[in-house]
Amino acid sequence: MKTHDALGRRDRYKRIPSLTEADSPLVPNQGDIAMIEAIHHHGPLSSIYLPEFRKPHGVSRQVAVRRLNFLFNETRAVDGGAYLSRPLHQTRTEYAHSKHLVYDLTPASEKLLKRLGKWSASAPSSRNPWTHAFMVSSITASIDLACRRAGLSFIPGHELLDRAETTLRQTVGFKWKGRELTVDLTPDALFAIDYGGKYRVFMVEADRGTEPILTSTASRKSIYRNLLQYRAFVGEGVYQKAYKLQARAVVLNVFPSQTRMESVLKMVEEESRANSYMLFQTVDDFGIVFRPPQIFHHLFLRPWKRAGRDPFYINLP
Repeated sequence: MKTHDALGRRDRYKRIPSLTEADSPLVPNQGDIAMIEAIHHHGPLSSIYLPEFRKPHGVSRQVAVRRLNFLFNETRAVDGGAYLSRPLHQTRTEYAHSKHLVYDLTPASEKLLKRLGKWSASAPSSRNPWTHAFMVSSITASIDLACRRAGLSFIPGHELLDRAETTLRQTVGFKWKGRELTVDLTPDALFAIDYGGKYRVFMVEADRGTEPILTSTASRKSIYRNLLQYRAFVGEGVYQKAYKLQARAVVLNVFPSQTRMESVLKMVEEESRANSYMLFQTVDDFGIVFRPPQIFHHLFLRPWKRAGRDPFYINLP
C-alpha cells in the first residue's frame, strides 16, 4: 500500500495500523469515549478541539493527539474497525497538508456508542455541504467547552429532540409579501444551556456567504426568508409546541465577515426596527478558503449584536 506522496510525505488519510493478529484488540478508554462522544454531539471536530473534551480524564494535549492518531490508524478494535475517520473534504483548501486534522465517526464508533447506550439518531451526522457542517460543529463545540469552563451545563440538541420525540426540521407558516406560505425550516443546530436551574434554548444559523440575503421569490431559501420564518417560529413562540420546550429561545446568526453581518443587521432593523431574539456575531476561518479554526471563545464571552436592542451575552442567564 502506498503510504507517502510524491514529495515523500506520509499520506495523512491512509490508515497505517501497528497492531497485529498477535495483539489484543483495541479497547477504547474513557478519554477516547469522551472525544468520540463530542463528535457525536456536535459533528466533525479538529485536533484543536477534541483534546479539550478529554481534559477531565487527565492527559496532556500531546497524549490526546497521539491517541487520536491511534484511533484513526488502528483497525483491530473490539467494535470491528477504526474508531475515527479523517474526512477527505478537509483537503479541499489551501495547504491542507499542514493544517490540523479533522475527525469524524465511523461504523465502529457508532457501534461503540450504541453498545454504551450513548447513541442518538437525532444527533448531527455527516452531511453536505461538509464545510458548512464543520463550521456549525465548531460553533456548538466552542460553546459547549465554554460552558464546561464556566460550570454550566450544555444540553445537546439531540437530547431535546429525543425528549420531544420530534425532528429538527419543522414546517413553519409565515407571510411573504402579504401571502400566507408554509415552508420547512431546519435550524443548523439546536441546543440549550442550564444556568443552574434557569434554561435558555439556542438555534444556530451559520452563514458562509454562499446563501443570498434576499431573493425575488420565497421558493428559494434566503436569509430574508429565514428571518420571516423565525419571526413566527421563535418570535411568536411556535418552537415551544414544536420542540415541547418552555424556555426562552434565541437564534445565533454567525457570519464570516463583519460587512455581511452588518448588511443583515440593517435588513432586520428595516423589517422590524427592534428584534430581541436574533443575535449576530462573526467568526474567522470559514470564508471562501477555510481552515480548522481555533476555539471560538468569543462566542460565549463577547456580546452578540441585536437590531434596535442592547447587545446580548449568552454567558448570562
